[in-house]
Amino acid sequence: MRVAAGAIARKYLAARLGVRIGGYLSQIGSLVLEPRDVDFA
Repeated sequence: MRVAAGAIARKYLAARLGVRIGGYLSQIGSLVLEPRDVDFA
């Protein structure tokens, strides 16, 4: 249910307010990944 609500909220925010929501994985255990070509603005 939360996944569906999040998908609906994402579409609503994009359509009404132009808000983009994104994410990335930065670490798995001791393996740290650096973000590449990520636009946080």
